[in-house]
Amino acid sequence: MAKDTSRISPTAHYTGSVWRANGLGDTRLDGVLNRVGHRVLSPWGVFLRPFLGGATLDTALLQRHLLIDHLVGAAVAAGARRVIEVPAGFSARGLRLTQRHPELEWIDGDLSHMVDLRKRALGADHPALVVDLLADDGPHALQRLAADVPTVVIVEGLFNYFPTPAIVGMWGRISRFLRACPGGWLLGDVALGPHARSNPLVKLFLVTLAGIARGRTQAHFASLEEARGAIAATGYDHVTLHSPRARARELSLPTPEAPDYLCVLEARTQVGGATEE
Repeated sequence: MAKDTSRISPTAHYTGSVWRANGLGDTRLDGVLNRVGHRVLSPWGVFLRPFLGGATLDTALLQRHLLIDHLVGAAVAAGARRVIEVPAGFSARGLRLTQRHPELEWIDGDLSHMVDLRKRALGADHPALVVDLLADDGPHALQRLAADVPTVVIVEGLFNYFPTPAIVGMWGRISRFLRACPGGWLLGDVALGPHARSNPLVKLFLVTLAGIARGRTQAHFASLEEARGAIAATGYDHVTLHSPRARARELSLPTPEAPDYLCVLEARTQVGGATEE
Protein backbone atom coordinates (compact mmCIF):
# COMPACT_ATOMS: atom_id res chain seq x y z
CA MET A 1 0.00 0.00 0.00
CA ALA A 2 1.19 3.49 -0.72
CA LYS A 3 0.23 4.82 2.68
CA ASP A 4 2.11 3.53 5.72
CA THR A 5 -0.53 2.21 8.11
CA SER A 6 1.84 0.22 10.29
CA ARG A 7 1.83 2.47 13.37
CA ILE A 8 0.91 0.55 16.50
CA SER A 9 -2.44 1.69 17.82
CA PRO A 10 -2.85 2.42 21.53
CA THR A 11 -5.69 -0.12 21.32
CA ALA A 12 -3.14 -2.86 20.71
CA HIS A 13 -1.28 -1.89 23.87
CA TYR A 14 -4.53 -1.67 25.84
CA THR A 15 -5.84 -5.07 24.75
CA GLY A 16 -2.42 -6.64 25.26
CA SER A 17 -2.44 -5.22 28.79
CA VAL A 18 -5.88 -6.75 29.41
CA TRP A 19 -4.60 -10.20 28.34
CA ARG A 20 -1.51 -9.80 30.52
CA ALA A 21 -3.51 -8.68 33.58
CA ASN A 22 -5.82 -11.67 33.30
CA GLY A 23 -3.34 -14.49 32.80
CA LEU A 24 -3.65 -14.64 29.00
CA GLY A 25 -0.43 -12.83 28.13
CA ASP A 26 3.25 -13.79 28.00
CA THR A 27 5.98 -12.27 30.14
CA ARG A 28 8.30 -12.07 27.14
CA LEU A 29 6.06 -9.41 25.61
CA ASP A 30 6.34 -7.17 28.69
CA GLY A 31 9.40 -5.39 27.36
CA VAL A 32 7.56 -4.10 24.28
CA LEU A 33 4.09 -3.61 25.83
CA ASN A 34 3.06 -0.18 27.11
CA ARG A 35 0.62 -0.79 29.98
CA VAL A 36 0.17 2.83 31.06
CA GLY A 37 -3.13 3.33 29.21
CA HIS A 38 -4.65 0.29 30.87
CA ARG A 39 -3.49 1.36 34.33
CA VAL A 40 -5.10 4.77 33.82
CA LEU A 41 -8.40 3.71 32.24
CA SER A 42 -9.18 0.34 33.82
CA PRO A 43 -10.07 1.77 37.27
CA TRP A 44 -12.66 4.01 35.61
CA GLY A 45 -14.26 0.90 34.15
CA VAL A 46 -14.52 -0.65 37.60
CA PHE A 47 -16.09 2.57 38.93
CA LEU A 48 -18.69 2.63 36.12
CA ARG A 49 -19.40 -1.10 36.20
CA PRO A 50 -22.59 -0.89 38.33
CA PHE A 51 -24.03 1.54 35.77
CA LEU A 52 -23.06 -0.58 32.75
CA GLY A 53 -24.93 -3.78 33.40
CA GLY A 54 -21.96 -5.33 35.18
CA ALA A 55 -19.65 -4.91 32.20
CA THR A 56 -16.40 -3.08 31.70
CA LEU A 57 -14.30 -2.57 28.60
CA ASP A 58 -11.91 -5.19 29.98
CA THR A 59 -14.59 -7.83 30.57
CA ALA A 60 -16.09 -7.28 27.12
CA LEU A 61 -12.64 -7.78 25.55
CA LEU A 62 -12.07 -10.89 27.66
CA GLN A 63 -15.42 -12.37 26.64
CA ARG A 64 -14.54 -11.94 22.98
CA HIS A 65 -11.01 -13.29 23.39
CA LEU A 66 -12.03 -16.38 25.36
CA LEU A 67 -14.96 -17.18 23.07
CA ILE A 68 -12.62 -17.08 20.08
CA ASP A 69 -10.22 -19.38 21.98
CA HIS A 70 -13.08 -21.84 22.38
CA LEU A 71 -13.95 -21.67 18.68
CA VAL A 72 -10.31 -22.31 17.74
CA GLY A 73 -10.45 -25.48 19.84
CA ALA A 74 -13.65 -26.54 18.08
CA ALA A 75 -12.03 -25.92 14.68
CA VAL A 76 -9.02 -28.03 15.68
CA ALA A 77 -11.37 -30.83 16.75
CA ALA A 78 -13.00 -30.55 13.30
CA GLY A 79 -9.66 -30.88 11.50
CA ALA A 80 -7.98 -27.47 11.39
CA ARG A 81 -4.18 -27.78 11.29
CA ARG A 82 -3.05 -24.17 10.90
CA VAL A 83 -4.06 -20.85 12.46
CA ILE A 84 -3.18 -17.42 11.09
CA GLU A 85 -3.90 -14.65 13.59
CA VAL A 86 -3.88 -11.22 12.02
CA PRO A 87 -3.45 -8.67 13.44
CA ALA A 88 -1.61 -10.59 16.16
CA GLY A 89 -0.80 -7.42 18.12
CA PHE A 90 0.33 -8.35 21.62
CA SER A 91 -1.78 -11.52 21.69
CA ALA A 92 -0.21 -14.57 23.30
CA ARG A 93 -2.99 -16.82 22.00
CA GLY A 94 -0.69 -18.77 19.70
CA LEU A 95 1.83 -19.31 22.47
CA ARG A 96 -0.93 -20.67 24.73
CA LEU A 97 -2.94 -22.73 22.28
CA THR A 98 -0.02 -24.47 20.59
CA GLN A 99 0.87 -25.87 24.02
CA ARG A 100 -2.66 -27.26 24.18
CA HIS A 101 -2.61 -28.35 20.51
CA PRO A 102 1.01 -29.10 19.59
CA GLU A 103 -0.05 -30.38 16.16
CA LEU A 104 -1.04 -26.84 15.13
CA GLU A 105 1.03 -24.64 12.85
CA TRP A 106 0.58 -21.07 14.09
CA ILE A 107 1.44 -17.91 12.18
CA ASP A 108 1.23 -14.45 13.74
CA GLY A 109 0.47 -11.88 11.05
CA ASP A 110 0.58 -8.10 11.39
CA LEU A 111 2.04 -4.98 9.83
CA SER A 112 5.77 -4.43 9.85
CA HIS A 113 6.23 -2.50 13.11
CA MET A 114 4.35 -5.09 15.14
CA VAL A 115 6.10 -8.01 13.46
CA ASP A 116 9.42 -6.39 14.40
CA LEU A 117 8.29 -6.00 18.02
CA ARG A 118 7.10 -9.60 18.27
CA LYS A 119 10.38 -10.93 16.90
CA ARG A 120 12.33 -8.67 19.23
CA ALA A 121 10.37 -10.01 22.21
CA LEU A 122 9.91 -13.65 21.21
CA GLY A 123 13.01 -14.32 19.12
CA ALA A 124 13.99 -14.02 15.49
CA ASP A 125 12.65 -17.52 14.77
CA HIS A 126 9.15 -16.70 16.04
CA PRO A 127 6.66 -17.35 13.18
CA ALA A 128 5.53 -13.76 12.57
CA LEU A 129 4.95 -12.47 9.05
CA VAL A 130 3.87 -9.16 7.57
CA VAL A 131 0.28 -9.64 6.39
CA ASP A 132 -1.90 -6.82 5.06
CA LEU A 133 -5.58 -7.74 4.80
CA LEU A 134 -6.19 -4.69 2.60
CA ALA A 135 -3.82 -6.03 -0.08
CA ASP A 136 -5.27 -7.97 -3.02
CA ASP A 137 -1.85 -9.19 -4.11
CA GLY A 138 1.83 -8.56 -3.60
CA PRO A 139 4.37 -9.75 -1.04
CA HIS A 140 2.17 -9.00 2.01
CA ALA A 141 -1.16 -10.35 0.75
CA LEU A 142 -2.74 -13.28 2.58
CA GLN A 143 -3.02 -15.11 -0.73
CA ARG A 144 0.77 -15.53 -0.91
CA LEU A 145 0.63 -18.12 1.88
CA ALA A 146 0.33 -21.82 1.05
CA ALA A 147 -3.24 -23.11 1.01
CA ASP A 148 -2.36 -26.74 1.68
CA VAL A 149 -3.96 -27.49 5.08
CA PRO A 150 -7.31 -26.77 6.80
CA THR A 151 -6.82 -23.25 8.13
CA VAL A 152 -8.33 -20.86 10.66
CA VAL A 153 -7.90 -17.11 10.13
CA ILE A 154 -8.48 -15.03 13.28
CA VAL A 155 -9.18 -11.32 12.86
CA GLU A 156 -9.90 -9.99 16.34
CA GLY A 157 -10.53 -6.33 17.07
CA LEU A 158 -9.90 -4.99 13.55
CA PHE A 159 -13.13 -4.94 11.57
CA ASN A 160 -14.86 -2.32 13.72
CA TYR A 161 -12.29 0.35 12.79
CA PHE A 162 -13.03 0.20 9.05
CA PRO A 163 -16.03 1.30 6.96
CA THR A 164 -18.30 -1.40 5.62
CA PRO A 165 -16.84 -1.56 2.06
CA ALA A 166 -13.36 -2.12 3.51
CA ILE A 167 -14.42 -4.99 5.78
CA VAL A 168 -16.48 -6.59 3.00
CA GLY A 169 -13.31 -6.48 0.93
CA MET A 170 -11.33 -8.12 3.74
CA TRP A 171 -13.96 -10.84 4.19
CA GLY A 172 -13.77 -11.54 0.45
CA ARG A 173 -9.96 -11.78 0.38
CA ILE A 174 -10.00 -14.13 3.36
CA SER A 175 -12.75 -16.30 1.86
CA ARG A 176 -10.87 -16.64 -1.43
CA PHE A 177 -7.81 -17.81 0.47
CA LEU A 178 -9.79 -20.21 2.69
CA ARG A 179 -11.69 -21.69 -0.25
CA ALA A 180 -8.34 -22.71 -1.73
CA CYS A 181 -7.60 -24.58 1.52
CA PRO A 182 -9.01 -28.04 2.31
CA GLY A 183 -11.38 -26.49 4.86
CA GLY A 184 -11.40 -22.98 6.32
CA TRP A 185 -12.68 -20.90 9.23
CA LEU A 186 -12.80 -17.13 9.75
CA LEU A 187 -13.14 -16.03 13.38
CA GLY A 188 -13.59 -12.37 14.25
CA ASP A 189 -16.07 -9.87 15.67
CA VAL A 190 -18.67 -7.42 14.44
CA ALA A 191 -20.79 -4.63 15.98
CA LEU A 192 -24.43 -4.05 15.00
CA GLY A 193 -25.61 -0.53 14.13
CA PRO A 194 -29.01 -0.09 15.84
CA HIS A 195 -27.74 -1.90 18.94
CA ALA A 196 -24.87 0.57 19.16
CA ARG A 197 -27.10 3.58 18.51
CA SER A 198 -30.01 2.63 20.79
CA ASN A 199 -28.15 1.10 23.74
CA PRO A 200 -26.21 3.76 25.66
CA LEU A 201 -23.97 1.10 27.20
CA VAL A 202 -22.86 -0.14 23.80
CA LYS A 203 -22.44 3.43 22.56
CA LEU A 204 -20.21 4.25 25.52
CA PHE A 205 -18.16 1.11 24.86
CA LEU A 206 -17.59 2.02 21.20
CA VAL A 207 -16.79 5.66 22.04
CA THR A 208 -14.26 4.44 24.61
CA LEU A 209 -12.65 2.17 22.03
CA ALA A 210 -12.48 5.04 19.55
CA GLY A 211 -10.81 7.28 22.10
CA ILE A 212 -8.18 4.68 22.91
CA ALA A 213 -7.53 3.95 19.23
CA ARG A 214 -7.37 7.62 18.22
CA GLY A 215 -9.77 6.66 15.46
CA ARG A 216 -13.41 5.97 14.75
CA THR A 217 -15.29 2.78 15.50
CA GLN A 218 -17.84 1.47 13.01
CA ALA A 219 -21.14 -0.35 13.60
CA HIS A 220 -21.95 -1.83 10.24
CA PHE A 221 -25.24 -3.71 10.09
CA ALA A 222 -28.84 -3.16 11.11
CA SER A 223 -29.48 -6.75 12.26
CA LEU A 224 -27.92 -10.15 12.73
CA GLU A 225 -29.65 -11.29 9.54
CA GLU A 226 -28.15 -8.43 7.52
CA ALA A 227 -24.69 -9.16 8.90
CA ARG A 228 -24.98 -12.89 8.15
CA GLY A 229 -26.13 -12.17 4.61
CA ALA A 230 -23.31 -9.71 3.93
CA ILE A 231 -20.68 -12.14 5.22
CA ALA A 232 -22.13 -15.12 3.34
CA ALA A 233 -22.18 -13.09 0.13
CA THR A 234 -18.40 -12.79 0.26
CA GLY A 235 -17.95 -16.54 -0.20
CA TYR A 236 -18.68 -18.40 3.05
CA ASP A 237 -20.90 -21.45 3.22
CA HIS A 238 -21.84 -21.30 6.91
CA VAL A 239 -22.02 -18.12 9.02
CA THR A 240 -22.71 -18.02 12.76
CA LEU A 241 -22.76 -14.91 14.95
CA HIS A 242 -22.16 -15.95 18.55
CA SER A 243 -23.55 -13.93 21.44
CA PRO A 244 -20.97 -13.79 24.26
CA ARG A 245 -23.82 -13.38 26.75
CA ALA A 246 -25.57 -16.51 25.47
CA ARG A 247 -22.36 -18.57 25.79
CA ALA A 248 -21.03 -16.93 28.98
CA ARG A 249 -22.17 -19.46 31.57
CA GLU A 250 -21.41 -22.46 29.36
CA LEU A 251 -17.84 -21.26 28.78
CA SER A 252 -17.27 -19.53 32.15
CA LEU A 253 -16.85 -16.13 30.53
CA PRO A 254 -16.64 -13.10 32.83
CA THR A 255 -19.77 -11.03 33.67
CA PRO A 256 -22.35 -13.44 32.20
CA GLU A 257 -25.14 -10.98 33.04
CA ALA A 258 -23.64 -8.14 31.01
CA PRO A 259 -25.12 -7.00 27.69
CA ASP A 260 -23.37 -7.89 24.44
CA TYR A 261 -21.17 -5.18 22.97
CA LEU A 262 -19.89 -7.25 20.07
CA CYS A 263 -20.85 -10.50 18.37
CA VAL A 264 -18.20 -13.10 17.61
CA LEU A 265 -18.15 -14.12 13.96
CA GLU A 266 -17.58 -17.69 12.79
CA ALA A 267 -17.66 -18.15 9.01
CA ARG A 268 -16.77 -21.46 7.36
CA THR A 269 -15.90 -22.65 3.90
CA GLN A 270 -16.55 -26.24 2.90
CA VAL A 271 -13.80 -28.77 2.40
CA GLY A 272 -12.39 -28.24 -1.05
CA GLY A 273 -14.39 -25.02 -1.40
CA ALA A 274 -17.55 -26.88 -2.45
CA THR A 275 -20.91 -25.54 -1.31
CA GLU A 276 -23.38 -28.03 0.15
CA GLU A 277 -26.41 -28.70 -1.99
